[in-house]
Amino acid sequence: MSVITVPESHFDLDYYGGPGVMVTPVVNGRDAEVDVQVSLTGTLPSQQIIYTVKAADQVVAEQITAAVTTRVKLMISQVYLWNGRKDPFLYSLEVRLVENGRELDRRNVRLGCRSFKVDPEKGFFLNGESYPLRGVNRHQDRPEIGNALLPEHQNEDMNLICEMCATTIRLAHYQHDQYFYDLCDERGMIVWAEIPYIACHMEGGREKPIIMRN
Repeated sequence: MSVITVPESHFDLDYYGGPGVMVTPVVNGRDAEVDVQVSLTGTLPSQQIIYTVKAADQVVAEQITAAVTTRVKLMISQVYLWNGRKDPFLYSLEVRLVENGRELDRRNVRLGCRSFKVDPEKGFFLNGESYPLRGVNRHQDRPEIGNALLPEHQNEDMNLICEMCATTIRLAHYQHDQYFYDLCDERGMIVWAEIPYIACHMEGGREKPIIMRN
């Protein structure tokens, strides 16, 4: 069990179970536009948000806004692409809420910049190149453990999937542990992620969206 303490001004802890930061990179030629939306609670006019994108320890994009501005677009020039199992390169995004130079709260997320499309005749394309999808369907459970997997179980699953030379994973039928999504980003896996739609049918539930991660 963990106890989280935050100041009155902080990133929203109730933002759909996420970190309060949503990142959407769009590749355009050799550059990438990174759309960042944040959700905050209790902010004041005197506060600012500092957005910093890094490649390793090198700053490649940065922007400072008033805390009331909760959406920005950052440009990465000569972007290094996330390229699946071949080269799963990840940038890091640091978002800091500050007041008079004092940091109140911070979020760190990673992102891969890539483009993809699906052609009904030719299949899946990653960064403009054909990328065959061969993989597995994964449930997050173990005998006598159920859904409460530890990091070592998550790592073991990923290692086995990589040993099979898979390039994609379908995570059924619910949100899996964020730890495993992060592993997929790190190891270069294309992911089919689903909303929790199992056992009970919801009105309009068959119109569920498809979300592709990296």
